[in-house]
Amino acid sequence: MLITKEQFEQIKTLHKSGIGAMKISKMLNIKFRQVQYRLDNINKSNFSFSPKNIDFFEQIDSESKAYWLGFIYADGCITHSSNGGYRISIGLKESDEAHLQKLANIFEIDLYKNIQYTNQNSRDTYNSIRFQMCNKKIFKDLENCGIKQRKTYEETTDILDSISDNLIHHFIRGIFDGDGNVGFKENSENNYCQFNISGSKDILEKIQNILISNNELNEIKIQQTSDYCWKMQYGGRNNVIKIHNWLYKESSIWLERKRTIFDEIINRIYIDKTSDFTGVVSSSSKLNPFRCVVSIGDGRQKHNGLYSSELEAAYHHDLEQVRLRGEEAKQFMNFPSKYCDFVQWINDGY
Repeated sequence: MLITKEQFEQIKTLHKSGIGAMKISKMLNIKFRQVQYRLDNINKSNFSFSPKNIDFFEQIDSESKAYWLGFIYADGCITHSSNGGYRISIGLKESDEAHLQKLANIFEIDLYKNIQYTNQNSRDTYNSIRFQMCNKKIFKDLENCGIKQRKTYEETTDILDSISDNLIHHFIRGIFDGDGNVGFKENSENNYCQFNISGSKDILEKIQNILISNNELNEIKIQQTSDYCWKMQYGGRNNVIKIHNWLYKESSIWLERKRTIFDEIINRIYIDKTSDFTGVVSSSSKLNPFRCVVSIGDGRQKHNGLYSSELEAAYHHDLEQVRLRGEEAKQFMNFPSKYCDFVQWINDGY
């Protein structure tokens, strides 16, 4: 179906007034894809073709470069076409304008604001903010770092080769801000927190190995959520605390709303924590006020008995943490003799 000049002008006028593509298609009785295609062409005129600091991604040697590389990898898009040039773009909700402005400031370009975006799955329409520019040098540098066109459908870990070990947590924080989440679940038995990142299976396996080597985490199964998307999810207080502290170590750039949520969860963990031992939480039993929980990797927890002391519960969760506590663990026992018997039991090989 061809769009007449009059219809095109109507589309521009309605779009400028703040009406989204889905509503415009219904108002003018034009297919959604036709309307969206024309709006995309309108938006192309807002690309900046003269960004500054075009060597920014030539070498990834700072927190800022590593972070924004991760963020573009997760939430951005690079495309090359005969009529559109070499394009780099990121679209976020309008509420994230301040964050995207930090990236725009690097290249001294203006953001394209108040774009009406319609989610074709939910039909929800909301204002978005978009960073977009055209530059062959920046495009090629991003490609050389490992960012690919149509990256959703390509499983590659080349991008990790561009990041040095001392900057890798900034890069992963960028990916987390683009494609990650953190949450806190409260129930009657035990509060549970979780951290997750979505992406291709190959990149998540590499990220998991990095998290394990830097934070002493256990390996978990990466779950497939769709044809092209997988999710790596860590649960448990200590795991989430470790990841939080490592991700934000010596950092100055982050997506504010996610950092706020993450910090609130960490503060809640410490307030809610009932024991200094890993895996030990309180129970409702007066006779046995402690219990041990063991994570089984998919967000659920396995009850592992009730105990009269923290040390006994800690033993059933992890013998090594009891050994490491040594004499300090006495204060957690109800009776000193019970502690001595317990330690003897461990030394005898239980």
